[in-house]
Amino acid sequence: MQEQISNDKILEDIRDRLKDVKKLIVTDLDGTLLNNNSELPQEYVEEIKGMLSPEVKLTIASGRGYPSVKTFAYRFPIDVPVICEAGAVVVDPVTEEIIYQQFIEEDVVKAIIDHLVRKRYRCNLYLYRGNSMICYKRPEVPVFTEKEPAPVVNTDLSDIPPEAIVGVRKVSIILEEEYLNQLKEELRELLGDKIDVMRADDGCLDIMAIGVTKGSALQHMLQICGIDPEHVMAIGDNESDATMFDVVKFSVAVANADDFTKSKASFVTSSNEDKGVLLAIKHFLEAQND
Repeated sequence: MQEQISNDKILEDIRDRLKDVKKLIVTDLDGTLLNNNSELPQEYVEEIKGMLSPEVKLTIASGRGYPSVKTFAYRFPIDVPVICEAGAVVVDPVTEEIIYQQFIEEDVVKAIIDHLVRKRYRCNLYLYRGNSMICYKRPEVPVFTEKEPAPVVNTDLSDIPPEAIVGVRKVSIILEEEYLNQLKEELRELLGDKIDVMRADDGCLDIMAIGVTKGSALQHMLQICGIDPEHVMAIGDNESDATMFDVVKFSVAVANADDFTKSKASFVTSSNEDKGVLLAIKHFLEAQND
């Protein structure tokens, strides 16, 4: 596992830019801010923007890569660092500089691939490297989701070239829901001291280097920005998002969240289809003003 931090000048610029921030909202995208069609209507953006100010900021913590995250960040626009790839990378959306990233060791990525080959899982394997990701799958396996479109390579997973597993920050595996927990436990048993495995969207596992979660990335980002976790709210719908709940004072699950995430939250808002993030922001600001 490797780590990279931006130079002091960039970090100073971020702190200076955010020096007036008193409250921060951190939201997941899929299943939380976005509707069930992975859309963010402009009318909803405007309603949320009406709650923001130089003292009240919004940012994103997503399993998606930065190129996808920035298309939503620019809609507000967001000037607080965004968490991408389920915590494996933090990017400043103003300068587009990477301020923090962690990689999965090459032998670990290879071990994950070897396990999928050995067990003959019908899956889509996504490797996130740099600003790109590629979906690998056997020719007879369908593409299971188009939420975050990626180039598709139809090949036996054993034929993935060695250079493709260098500099990987996140591995995502999408497969039939009925096999998800089984694969999760197998990977934890095989590589539990080297990786963190989290359920993300339905049918999806996110795999990062050990200790890398949205929560760990948020903690690091708040330190960089000089923002007190006591004045931060995190909102999400799944296990990956719940890792942020131990970092901040205000933790919110949307109504469509899984039971585990709801159990970890201090408040349950309405669903992603019913403007749950907007309601949570109103609740957060009222609580902070009491």
